Amino acid sequence: MNSHRHLVVPVLLASLALLAGCTGMSRHMRPAPAGTVYRPESNQSLVIFMRPSPEDRQFQSSVFEITPTEDKLVGIVSAQTKVAYITTPGEHTFLLIGRYADFMKARLEAGKTYYALVKPEAGSLKTRFAFAPVKGYDLRSDTFKKWVEGCTYVENTPSAYSWAKASTSSIQSKKRTFLPEWEKRPDAEKPALAPEDGM
Repeated sequence: MNSHRHLVVPVLLASLALLAGCTGMSRHMRPAPAGTVYRPESNQSLVIFMRPSPEDRQFQSSVFEITPTEDKLVGIVSAQTKVAYITTPGEHTFLLIGRYADFMKARLEAGKTYYALVKPEAGSLKTRFAFAPVKGYDLRSDTFKKWVEGCTYVENTPSAYSWAKASTSSIQSKKRTFLPEWEKRPDAEKPALAPEDGM
């Protein structure tokens, strides 16, 4: 009997470790407080970046908004996590950084919430991440509901901002390398959120 009791603590600890790692959350992010609800004010827009796929859990990617003065960290998106980003209505450009870089345009309306997936794409040598905006006609689908329910909200920590600052050189290098390639693509092939894609 006693020998079985000695096994309880190690087994529980191992189980907790597995649960803690089930989202693959970045060490620079923290879970949002329980019950947190993100809603834009009437003069704001909300974009939620989520990665419902559990694949390639060991890889993470970071999202930035490109502005005239800086590339502003939105958050680090890991497997089965989502990041809420409050911004202003109007035109925006977002940057996705992993081993490569991807970009997404967004035209946002006030008071609306938009969604964009961060999708791992299997490359020939390394995993690549790409934006996949959720279009308005997909918002009522069962698949979309599963994506939302299957992802946990995470938030930036001071460590996330420190990481972004320390990684500026690498981030800018990838941006310079991949932006010209993206700009050459036809507009129809560029990921984009339109005003009507919000809810």
